[in-house]
Amino acid sequence: MNTFTLLGVSNKEHLVSRVLPFLSCISQDPGRVTYLFIIIPGDTSIKICLSYMINAVIAFFKKTCEKVLAGNEFMNLPCVYVISDFKTLNYSCIIYISILYFYGDMGVIMEKTFCRYKTNENNFNFVHSVAQPPGDFPVHIHDLYELYYFISGDVTYYIEGQAYNIKRNDILIINNRELHRPVFNSTRPYERMVIHFKPEYVSLFQSKEYNLLYYFEKRRLGQYNRIESEDVLQFGMNKYFNQIEKCATEESAERHVMIKTVFVQMLVALNKIFDQKKNVVTSSFGYDKKISAILDFINNHLDEKITLDTLEHKFFVNKYYLCHLFKKNTGFTVIEYITYKRIMKAKELLLAGIPATEACHSVGFSDYSNFYKVFKKIIGVSPRNFTK
Repeated sequence: MNTFTLLGVSNKEHLVSRVLPFLSCISQDPGRVTYLFIIIPGDTSIKICLSYMINAVIAFFKKTCEKVLAGNEFMNLPCVYVISDFKTLNYSCIIYISILYFYGDMGVIMEKTFCRYKTNENNFNFVHSVAQPPGDFPVHIHDLYELYYFISGDVTYYIEGQAYNIKRNDILIINNRELHRPVFNSTRPYERMVIHFKPEYVSLFQSKEYNLLYYFEKRRLGQYNRIESEDVLQFGMNKYFNQIEKCATEESAERHVMIKTVFVQMLVALNKIFDQKKNVVTSSFGYDKKISAILDFINNHLDEKITLDTLEHKFFVNKYYLCHLFKKNTGFTVIEYITYKRIMKAKELLLAGIPATEACHSVGFSDYSNFYKVFKKIIGVSPRNFTK
């Protein structure tokens, strides 16, 4: 599988902070990268600076060249494409690039994808990639369940008020009701394998006697999200991820069946881990009992008006300190958390056949226009089009 990598270079420091770490990161398997794209400004001094380093880059990628894409006045080399003007980043070039992130002066963040697989029904997705941290990552939630296998990097993962300082071989379990966001503690590239799936993907294997999704559905929100590396290795969870990747890269008729078979075994292993660990209090990072009470209150009163003044009087804590404490413990602002939770509840009501205007008021919005704007911003479609 070809992988297309993009490096953004807008000053001399980027040559050291992006190109060198990238070369080091993939030094174990250079054959996985087919093309290197480098974005630089039109400034001549930067081009000269880049030219001093380009020989090392070319030497690294030369063995993996497959075709000549393009060049410029001081370079006409296969597998390296230097873009000195963003206007030349045309559609034909964009389709070769795995992913683009634009964050102000940081330019473009590189990501290398080792493997990507999804079913035709889009109810199971697998990706194995490595990337530079994309700055501030927004809070988000999925309609799918998530299994996140952490391989390397420096990340604290916030899930529903819990902060997990994850390490190599840890796995995070996140259901479709849990707000989460990663916080990157350094610029160290991070590598992970991620599975997103819908419950329907394994519905044929469900029974009254055994719930394959027990770990996902029977946890309290924000609790038991992390499987630590010791248990991951003991129960062979890493091997299941590797087997899925191996099957996904094979162009065989049976690969879809094999992937589902391995995945079902993975879910069984997850349930065994949960049964063994569910009575153990999970470790957390700077967690506060008052925040836990506030989270419970918010989730149980989404149909009511909730303000900072409400929380201040309810929990006897200064609202400004509360905001600081909430952000420190959960990774979210108070308003951010309440807003996402309201929209999540609204989605449930809409799917249950509740009219959009009624769902709006049932989740604490007094103004439909505001509800419409927030819903569309978070979900991507209007409330009325959501169920179509």
